[in-house]
Amino acid sequence: MISWRRPRPLDGGQVLYETPPALQIRTLMVIAGILTVMAVGFFLAVVAFWAWITRPGDGSWDLFTALQLVAALLFLTNAGIQIAIALRTFLTLFAVTTRGLTLAHPKHPTRHLPWGRVAELRVVDKGFWGTEVEVITVNGERVTSPATRAGKGGRGTAALPIQLRRVAKETSAPYAAANDALQRYRRGEWAQRRDSRV
Repeated sequence: MISWRRPRPLDGGQVLYETPPALQIRTLMVIAGILTVMAVGFFLAVVAFWAWITRPGDGSWDLFTALQLVAALLFLTNAGIQIAIALRTFLTLFAVTTRGLTLAHPKHPTRHLPWGRVAELRVVDKGFWGTEVEVITVNGERVTSPATRAGKGGRGTAALPIQLRRVAKETSAPYAAANDALQRYRRGEWAQRRDSRV
């Protein structure tokens, strides 16, 4: 069963990085709403104008009705795609905290991977979809998160400290944030609690 609440990190650590950023989610949902309202308004205005200049008895009314049905179908398809993208973005999370990683996706249960269970982080090429951060656990399990999907070029680097932005431009912002946190954990910057459970 899908929860319609925005996922949150599963540990009590300080959040160092979270993708997608809350501002990006709000912006995406506002844009989707504005586009939907504009499309409905335009559709209703065209219908009203055409009904005003034509008469139901002539042949142009049948053509207009067919065109409006096609336009309505395209509009509903577009609205459905916009809403699905906004919801999927809202329900997908890759959070980096001082205690580990939280990975959430609408189709899978939310997982917490404490730093003690993370052996390695990699950026893997997903072809057309760009790259994703792959987490390799100490027992060899490989976990990826669609929330980390991005092309190279530092998209989302504004949420990073200045010293990590160059690394993010060469790899990706989620990888730069997660790798920096993992290295800091290994240097002992945070208390290494006994968080060995998954």
